Amino acid sequence: MKEKIQLLSRGVFEYENPEIEVSEKEIALEVEAGSHYSGTIQLNSRNHIEIRAMIFSSNKWMQCLESTVIGTTGCIHYVFDTQALETGEVCEGCFYIVSNGGEITIPYRVKVCAPFCDSSMGPMNDLDQFASLARDNWSEALKIFKTPEFGRVFLHNKKNRRIYAALIKGSDMSLAMEEFLCTVKRKQAVQMSVSQDLIEFDNLEHPVSEHLLIEKNQWGHVNIHVSTEGDFLSVYKKTVTDEDFLGSYYQLEYNIVPGMHTVASGKIILETLNQRIVVPVCCRREKARDVDFIERKTLKASWMHLCRLYLKYALHQIDRNQMIGYAREDINGCLNNSRDILFKVVEADFLREEGKNEEAQKVLDGINGRELRYRSAVAYSYFLYVNALCRQDEHYTEYVRDSIQFYEEGQYHDRWELVYMLMKLDAREEQHQLKVLRQTKALYDRHLMGGLMYLEAVKIINKDPSLIREMGAFEISLFLWGIRHDCLNRETIFRFADLVLRMHVYHGQCLHAMIEMCSLYETKNLLSAVLHLLILGEKKDPIYHQWYQLGIKSSIKMQGLYEYYMATLDMKNCRELPVPVLIYFQYDNRLQLKQKAFLFRYVIEHEQWLGKLFEAYDGIIKAFTFEQLQKGVINEDIAVLYHHYLTKEAMTPHVVKAMPAIIFKHHIHCDHPGIVGVIIDYSELGEEKYYPLDQGDAYVDLYMDDYRIVLVDTRGGRYMSTIPYTIDRLMDAGRYIRICYEQGRDNKMLVLNRSERALKYQMMDDVSIETYKCVLSLPDVSRHYQKTILKNLIDYYYDNYEGETLEKYLLQLDIQLLGHSERSHIIEYFIQRGLFDKAYEAIREYGYEGIQDKRIMRLCSRVIREKNFAKDELLVELAYFAFSNGKYDETILQYLIMFYAGTTEQLYEIWKAAGDFEVPAEQLEERLLCEILFTENHVAEGCDVFVSYYHTHPGHRLIRAFLGYYGYHYLVHGQTSGEKIFQIMEIELDQVENARDVCALALLQYYSEADHVEPEFYEKLQQEVAAFMDKGILLPFFRKYAGNAEVPEELADFLYAEYHTSPKAAVTIHYRLHQEFETEWINEPMRHILGGIFIRTFRLFAGEEIEYYISEQDENGEKTGEKHLLQREEAMDAWPETGVELLNRMNHAIQTEDSQAVNEMICSYERINEMTEQLFELK
Repeated sequence: MKEKIQLLSRGVFEYENPEIEVSEKEIALEVEAGSHYSGTIQLNSRNHIEIRAMIFSSNKWMQCLESTVIGTTGCIHYVFDTQALETGEVCEGCFYIVSNGGEITIPYRVKVCAPFCDSSMGPMNDLDQFASLARDNWSEALKIFKTPEFGRVFLHNKKNRRIYAALIKGSDMSLAMEEFLCTVKRKQAVQMSVSQDLIEFDNLEHPVSEHLLIEKNQWGHVNIHVSTEGDFLSVYKKTVTDEDFLGSYYQLEYNIVPGMHTVASGKIILETLNQRIVVPVCCRREKARDVDFIERKTLKASWMHLCRLYLKYALHQIDRNQMIGYAREDINGCLNNSRDILFKVVEADFLREEGKNEEAQKVLDGINGRELRYRSAVAYSYFLYVNALCRQDEHYTEYVRDSIQFYEEGQYHDRWELVYMLMKLDAREEQHQLKVLRQTKALYDRHLMGGLMYLEAVKIINKDPSLIREMGAFEISLFLWGIRHDCLNRETIFRFADLVLRMHVYHGQCLHAMIEMCSLYETKNLLSAVLHLLILGEKKDPIYHQWYQLGIKSSIKMQGLYEYYMATLDMKNCRELPVPVLIYFQYDNRLQLKQKAFLFRYVIEHEQWLGKLFEAYDGIIKAFTFEQLQKGVINEDIAVLYHHYLTKEAMTPHVVKAMPAIIFKHHIHCDHPGIVGVIIDYSELGEEKYYPLDQGDAYVDLYMDDYRIVLVDTRGGRYMSTIPYTIDRLMDAGRYIRICYEQGRDNKMLVLNRSERALKYQMMDDVSIETYKCVLSLPDVSRHYQKTILKNLIDYYYDNYEGETLEKYLLQLDIQLLGHSERSHIIEYFIQRGLFDKAYEAIREYGYEGIQDKRIMRLCSRVIREKNFAKDELLVELAYFAFSNGKYDETILQYLIMFYAGTTEQLYEIWKAAGDFEVPAEQLEERLLCEILFTENHVAEGCDVFVSYYHTHPGHRLIRAFLGYYGYHYLVHGQTSGEKIFQIMEIELDQVENARDVCALALLQYYSEADHVEPEFYEKLQQEVAAFMDKGILLPFFRKYAGNAEVPEELADFLYAEYHTSPKAAVTIHYRLHQEFETEWINEPMRHILGGIFIRTFRLFAGEEIEYYISEQDENGEKTGEKHLLQREEAMDAWPETGVELLNRMNHAIQTEDSQAVNEMICSYERINEMTEQLFELK
């Protein structure tokens, strides 16, 4: 710009300016929130004249990286910053290009759109698109889910942001994403199934590997834990995830290693948190059996069956004939499959039982006893025993008894068979029952008992139950054996029941046996024994409740009975409690908390039926209730007690202080075995509170409506929608909250509950205002919630004209947390309260959109003065914004005059406003005139500015430049704006130096068209014309000054062909005399007079016409103009009497046959020629 001013002041003018084309006529953008957008605007000079330009942007969010462009081409880089803008905001403004090719305005409109992220599916910014990506590429979606960008791009509403914040803290990110998508209703939970309900293999000889097909019903996260039961069964992969699936299917490989077992059973177990699938696996194998194995198997089966038959016979469960009939088959089986002579002894024994002693003796006589003695003392003793029974010889029997006793007392003392045979051979058995019983017990103690010994012992105690005096291990074992074989009589069973009551150690099998007998006989002593064992074993399972209930119904007195009754009671389904229970606990109540609360609730709910019994309980329950209140304890039952006793009369300060701990409690129940805890997430607190589950129950505080319930598993995984749970309110908080709040405003839950209610219903009463203040004093409230509270307080105090209090809360507010509209209001409050520094910094950070113009004006005016008129780009922008909206004062105008840089039109508007306010604007005038000269825009409007500037800066270089520029453009382009400029030009004509010729010519042209010119000045103008003619410069308007000695009248004889173009162009005129028949064109170069003005003069007689056209040759090629006619008008008396004019008049007189006029004009013409020859000499 300075360079151009210098050139103009030296009289150097540019006929042509660059013809600038821009790549963008207007810009419309959608820019992602929270991001930066970069773009470019290309400049190009179509006529290849160098561009010199300055670039401005009207909006602070749109920044130009270049302030100037120089060259025939250029590029403007711009950046739009959305960091402080919100989705949906629209930012409008303009780029101003102030150049030597004029001024160009490029409007822009930028809409801040929701952010998006790039993916393999292309750009996306909503949850439906994200769900589609997760379906097609789970791992890619998971990477996005874990980044901070996910929240910025996809979580457009507060609800989803809070769900995400709660789930992302879990230990398993894949699970978190699955749960998030399910919670926001973008998918269903995954369910799995298997292709086989049962897996069977037959006759496997070698290990095999097979597959179990697992199918999931839809896409999504899967984490299957695979386990097996059975040593022969194993799986290759213990954990299966969604990455292992091919589409919806996965082939689970498992291995079978057949063992020695004929049948092997196992399981494949698939477990997720939602499902458990068990697939039984059975592997059967038939062994190749040889003849010996079959014989051994048959022998063993026959022998075992034979033993069982004998025991049944001894127990009188079958009669003698049945036993003998069945035994014969088994004996034959033994004899046929074995050569063991012991089975001969067995055969003889059973023949004896049949009464065939002789046959039995024959069998025995055929047996070699020595062989048996050599083989086994027990077998030999059995041989002797059967012989004794067959012979019935007392002496032989004595011999046998002594022989067996010898073995029993010797190294075979551990064989119960010997003791049994001795017992059977002892004729005094009836007299020695106690001794036999003791022997049997001794065998038991040495773990040498057999079934026949148990039988003998049972026979003894059945005859005399009093022989059992305690319930030791032997007695319990004997009792159980007798019960199992159904061989105890009623008296013996009752004896055992009596002894059970003396037991001090629990025995489970004994309990079950007693329960069986009690169900059979239904006697009080058996029931007592059952209850004693239940209490001894601390049995509190619900299945035992019937026995405790039966004990109470039977009026059994037993310590702990009532307590165990309550411990096993199904409190959820209980509809009635026995009166004895109520009476008992009236005096002795050592119940656990839950049972006690249930009992008291029952009493309260049945008050009208219990009468005096309720009166006895009333004091006890009331004391219990207030005790639990002070501890902050609550459940469903205690809640009923609170409701009953927490009346208005009971609301002492001590009680009220404790109530907030219970009035907001809710009961959450989740019976899923994998869930161990509950998290309550309050966004207003910015924290989470964890509650462990106790038997599926948790009692949580829910004191605000905006909360999230998150279930937690054993590994830290989090769930919000896929695991079912129930939630129930325990207390009617509305009944108590008002009185609690009146006496306890230091309680966080109360304060937040009341504040949420006040915000919800837009309450601004005195109580609500105090509540808001209390919220601000809480230490752990989130910044966003504090912002909401502060905003309400600020609005309140603003509306109520409480300035100092308003200012206090304004200073506490973090404006960063506000939305666009809220932020604008707060900045206005800052301005109104005189917090100009805070307001200005907020505008610097977040912009001034939405702020009232008058507030902007006040802020600008104050900050300008505070900064002592120091330059600040933002302040300049704000000042112009206020000015452009008609809100300004002298301070703003002064600041704009000093620093604003914009378009010529904008600067001109500021100048006019400064004139209205009588504010000195010399700086602006100079800047504006420079810009007018640089851009060559608004020259006409600039004349007023020039006149004003001239009065204060006469003789300045800028004055010369402007006069020269104006004169040039008046000559070449015909631009004009009034007389004042020419008056100044007249005054400064001799001061404009190199631009004098241009200015002089401009004056000559201007006054050539004037209606009146002072004679003295006219003579001066004629002198100027003569001077130019001496220089060879001849212009059409010079004819106006013809008629004196300095400007000859012959000028009027000339006709002019005038053409304006670049001085650098080669201009040619093509002309010919216009006649009836065409002649050839004459080509001549046109003479360049000045500044792109080309002239060709012609002298024509009246009636003659010249036809011409003009061509121009420059670096871009040749241009040819249109054809024109140039003709001499008919002679007129007013024209000067030049030679040509006299000839034209003579010709006219001849045509009109005016002889006198012809003669007179001939004389005149001769006189002029004579004078010319005398006065002038041809050179």
